Amino acid sequence: MYDDPHTPESRPATSQSKWWFVGGALAVAGIGLLSTRVGLRDLDAAAAGDLRGLLGAVSAISITALGLQLVLVGILSDRSRAGRMLRPTSSVPVVVAALVVGLLAGGVALLLIDSTASFEVPAAVSIGLSMAALTVAVAPRAVLLGEERWRELALISVVASLVRFAVTGLPLTGGGLGAALAGVVVGDIVAAAAALTVTRRTPRATTWPAGAGRHLRIAAMSAVGLTLIVTLSSVWLGRGSEPETDAFNQSASVARQVFVLAFTVAYVFFPAMARLPIGSVALRRHFHRALLLTAATAITAAAAVALFPALTIDLIGGEPASASTTTTLRLLVVAFTFYGIAAVSLMQYIAHGSRFALAACPLVSVMVVGQLTANTAAALAWFTVVTGGALAVVASMPALARVQPLLRPAVQPLPDNTDGPRESVTIVVPAYNPGPVVIETVTTILQSFQREGIQVEVIVVSDGSTDGSPELIDEAGLAHVTHLRHDVNRGKGAALRTGFGAASTPSVGFVDADGDLHPSQLVGMARVREETGADIVFGSKRHSDSMVAVPFVRRIYSHTFELIVRHLFQLDISDTQTGIKIYSRPVLAATLPVVEETGFALDLELFVA
Repeated sequence: MYDDPHTPESRPATSQSKWWFVGGALAVAGIGLLSTRVGLRDLDAAAAGDLRGLLGAVSAISITALGLQLVLVGILSDRSRAGRMLRPTSSVPVVVAALVVGLLAGGVALLLIDSTASFEVPAAVSIGLSMAALTVAVAPRAVLLGEERWRELALISVVASLVRFAVTGLPLTGGGLGAALAGVVVGDIVAAAAALTVTRRTPRATTWPAGAGRHLRIAAMSAVGLTLIVTLSSVWLGRGSEPETDAFNQSASVARQVFVLAFTVAYVFFPAMARLPIGSVALRRHFHRALLLTAATAITAAAAVALFPALTIDLIGGEPASASTTTTLRLLVVAFTFYGIAAVSLMQYIAHGSRFALAACPLVSVMVVGQLTANTAAALAWFTVVTGGALAVVASMPALARVQPLLRPAVQPLPDNTDGPRESVTIVVPAYNPGPVVIETVTTILQSFQREGIQVEVIVVSDGSTDGSPELIDEAGLAHVTHLRHDVNRGKGAALRTGFGAASTPSVGFVDADGDLHPSQLVGMARVREETGADIVFGSKRHSDSMVAVPFVRRIYSHTFELIVRHLFQLDISDTQTGIKIYSRPVLAATLPVVEETGFALDLELFVA
């Protein structure tokens, strides 16, 4: 029996139009642009460069908080209540996490920032406080995201941006560097407080769902990996000359907005991707739509920046664009376009707890090498292009394959009871030069079913055997055994089709004659088919109870074959080729006339048919 891949697109009762959030994000971008210009107006070139680097780092680091929001949507969604989200079981871990994250972020910032003492300490404190506030806001924002309450999310972001702008630009703050840092911190604190207030009536989860810990670890590591890549692509950590460092940081502050726009578009598609199962038609539609819109947004924004570099740098209050800055900017917009496209696939992996979400982590080393070895802004920008391109390919290719609609076998537990009706079963044994072991195989089948009181017929098909085994079968004279012969070897598939065609019982199975798979397992499989009415019950080497001893190379072959089957035929079946299966006879009657395979691939062809 197969699950229907055409999963309905259920939406939470509180769902609102996602374009509220997109509109709010555009407003936030505009307000942020004004805040940056106001914050830089009274600063000298060195201080302005430091501030741009800091704002870039804070913006990149916030991706970690966004990543944790995404995973909480997946593990704290109450599926029984039409998508209603739940808060974490307790506030204490959140507070502790906020303190730890704040201290770590501030400490790391103090070590990495290479500037005057009058900037380093306030900057480290600001980053620590901002990260603590972002951590506190993770759970309430996840609630709003999971319930698709886009208006509240947009409003919180806009209000926080306005507060940041007011703190940065109001005369009473004195302006300058201190006001800009205060604006960042106060804006994040206001956003956290607003999110907590809006979601205060949301019920708490009583327990964490099974597997939530693994899911959370994968998502956290993925978010940290992407954060490190974007951070190392946004700020040159003081390794180059001052003009080159300023050229890179200034260019990155513009180019990073391409990623922010792309991430915003991908973000609004995330709740649907989290609700819909892998292999459903609806998930494929949402993923393709998200990927196309995100790519279109990123490419359009990148083209605008690349065509008008001087204008875009002037918009953020930057220094006049030099040739080095222009080249660096154009390279960086390409890199951040790649990051934005890759974010869609990473979100899909995070939504479903897939280890593919960790694709960004190994690529961090490329940016580390770039930070340590590059001596010009353009050289470091080339490292970002290579990293971004690699991430887009590594993340997107498996994601496109994973969202193909799949036929899924329904998992049926082995029934505990052994009472009830016992339908008759036919077991076909295809045999090509099996030797004397074929007699042992047939005897074991008969004895196993007879012990359970199940009527069984065995059909042995000698497929052109020349080793004397056909004569051994005839001489054995076993009851309830039919022996059919092919004059010449025609293949396992042909032997099975001959045996299946001769069967007349409600259930028809087969097992290979060589004894590699113990025939006694057929009894339990027959019980499953009888009790559940399953179309096919099949053995799998990947089953948790399987004990398999095969060479490592053969395991690679097996996994490769599984991937090919999955993507060519949309079958989410771990092992199509293990030589032990039981079918419903009506299913065989319907499919045998349309299958043609005479070799080992008949197993796969029957699944597809």
